[in-house]
Amino acid sequence: MTFKRRSAKCADVESLLVDWVSTDVHTSPSSILREVVKNAHDSYFAIDPKQLEEEKLDRAIVISRERHANGAGRLSIEDNGIGQSFKSLQRATYVGNSRKPHVLKDAACFRSLLSWALRAGSKIVIESTTKGIAGRSRLQMNVRRICEKLHVRTTLTDLLNDPCCISFSTCISFSTEDWAKSDHGTIVEIECDGKTEVVNGHTLNRVYDLTDPDDETLEQILVEGCPIPYAREGGVCKKVHAVYDRIRYLPTTIYVDGKRLERRLSNRLTAFHTQDIKLGGRVAAIAWYAEDPNRTGAVHVEAAKHFIDGSGIQLVRCNVPIGPKNIFSDAVTQKFLQCFVGEVHIVSDDLQPDACGRDLLVAPARDAFIQELLKFYNSLRERTHSNSQRLER
Repeated sequence: MTFKRRSAKCADVESLLVDWVSTDVHTSPSSILREVVKNAHDSYFAIDPKQLEEEKLDRAIVISRERHANGAGRLSIEDNGIGQSFKSLQRATYVGNSRKPHVLKDAACFRSLLSWALRAGSKIVIESTTKGIAGRSRLQMNVRRICEKLHVRTTLTDLLNDPCCISFSTCISFSTEDWAKSDHGTIVEIECDGKTEVVNGHTLNRVYDLTDPDDETLEQILVEGCPIPYAREGGVCKKVHAVYDRIRYLPTTIYVDGKRLERRLSNRLTAFHTQDIKLGGRVAAIAWYAEDPNRTGAVHVEAAKHFIDGSGIQLVRCNVPIGPKNIFSDAVTQKFLQCFVGEVHIVSDDLQPDACGRDLLVAPARDAFIQELLKFYNSLRERTHSNSQRLER
């Protein structure tokens, strides 16, 4: 079906701001992929789980990739989430912070579409449907053309109304087509017309290597920084899902080229524990950890088998990892934390990750929480001493 071209209007934005957005927090393939996957993950927060059941739709993120004969690559991320209307898709191209935190309570703050799109590939295509709206919206960004046009006097209006191009070859174009009113979800396609290169001082095609179906880096990135849930089967893993139930988190399955990704615990880790971390008498986070009751020392974790980024304790919010394992701990404590595999699930609205997902936002509760988290780490350190003495007897 033919798309209908739609116009867009926005206030002029000087190129300095456009350049700032294009060189913001998402400078690596991993940060770009994490951002897009997290957006798909968060899109389910606004949907009643019963609705998905009635519609027989999976709560899933489907990632696929392909390489063409000419060497070009494509990376696709698809979800059955809330979707975006035509107006919200337009708004996503504007400079500034996303409105997502105001719409979705559990969604962490993130920058607008331009923060990752102007570096990911040579072309970005987003198609989205929202239930109740009889139409599918489409946004296409010719990133190569945008990079060629970005100069000192370039404004966002210049990009939206590029006079040098026609039809869908404009820098940024919007269109709609008739679609089922009951459908909802989003497909993000990142196309790379070649290897990473610099155009007019701007780097594009950063995710080119990830478009290769034989490349193992993509799975590694997902393991390190994306909300991969634990499997439901297995006694200990079932206990992890009991924690999910307690924090009211519904896991979202991630597929890569048809392969289902699930975190798993080693069969040796049979001892499972939970602990509340409180601030001002209220639960700020719920921690769980598993250990081998029959030995001490670092836990052996195989990333390719268990889909876990090593042993230790991972800080998360809505199952999205925040920073590295054992965040905020010193080198000595980190050594003892390697004896466990676990997570600390933040439940307090006063604690949010920063834009990069590498730390917590500066806020009054941050320092107090870090102190309580360190107390939790110290309790695990003491536990390793007790276990060592018990096994030596």
